[in-house]
Amino acid sequence: DMAYFSFAYRMTKGLPIQVYGHGRPRRDFTYIDDIVTGVVGAMALGAPYEVFNLGNNEPVGLLDFIKTLERELGVQAVLNYTDMAPGDVLATHADVERAHRLLGYKPTTSIQAGLRKFVAWFKSPLFKEEYATEGLWRSGRAWDRYASISSRPAPAASQHRR
Repeated sequence: DMAYFSFAYRMTKGLPIQVYGHGRPRRDFTYIDDIVTGVVGAMALGAPYEVFNLGNNEPVGLLDFIKTLERELGVQAVLNYTDMAPGDVLATHADVERAHRLLGYKPTTSIQAGLRKFVAWFKSPLFKEEYATEGLWRSGRAWDRYASISSRPAPAASQHRR
């Protein structure tokens, strides 16, 4: 879920954001550096068929997430409160006990620090508006762009399109 892309974009444009579950849901936001640490640890373990659940293991309330993003962006969000989406759950988080035990995995990036880094990137020339408006990562075009500058072949469509 890349809510921070669309939320940050809509917030900076003064557009409303949908707040599902009237803000009650809690999610396990994880900064990419922590995931990379876990992946590198799994590779170093040398067990190619092991599966590890990587995440932050500290669910954050949706409204706390939005307030932190507001603070980092320096804007106030226009909130459109709505019911939970069908099939959604109130709280999700990663059980990282096995990754901690076998890899020493322990995420260290707080929601505040992660969103501060995200906002720095969001405000930089590296961020493209289409990331937030066109669902670039879900469309597979991000992979196409990456593949055009990389020697790696693109995966089959079913591997990078939802």
